[in-house]
Amino acid sequence: MEADVDAGDIYVTRYVSETHEKSYTEYLKKLALPEAEEILKLVDVMEKTESLPEKIQTKSAEQYRFCKTPPPKLLREMMKQGILI
Repeated sequence: MEADVDAGDIYVTRYVSETHEKSYTEYLKKLALPEAEEILKLVDVMEKTESLPEKIQTKSAEQYRFCKTPPPKLLREMMKQGILI
């Protein structure tokens, strides 16, 4: 993953244990279900209250580690290092 993603508002956090998965697609598959569950809970709250819940402000945005999908060039470099995409 790559840092430097827009640090938008945070409404939900969920701890997901770290893995040492070498396959990027397997890593994303492992996170897909927990992420979907939290999104559905958030949408349910929004539907019931007709508003967003209170933002989480336990840390400043600089203290969080945000990631985004790396661009193709970086993916190729990661593959050369043995990470399966």
